[in-house]
Amino acid sequence: METRVVIGLPSFNEADSIQFVTEMVDQIGMFDPKVCVLLNADSGSTDGTSKKFLNLPTRCRKEVIDTGEENRGKGKNLLAIFKWAKQMDAEFVATIDTD
Repeated sequence: METRVVIGLPSFNEADSIQFVTEMVDQIGMFDPKVCVLLNADSGSTDGTSKKFLNLPTRCRKEVIDTGEENRGKGKNLLAIFKWAKQMDAEFVATIDTD
């Protein structure tokens, strides 16, 4: 499946807020859901953030990157999002905080 647009959602223990953010981003409708990916880069959350993210119904496909517990943080998550987008040869990347 072609990936042209990546919307990166960096997180750490954001189970309480990731649903709202994901729904709002998915509903924007500025991009074709066939070529868009909502990408959650998570730093080893212990509250089920990524599981909640994956269980949400969305127009765009969803993927999760677990960046691990060591040296966790937003910078590490952003770097993982940009690396993933580059590997997928995405044309556009945006990041939205999940808190």
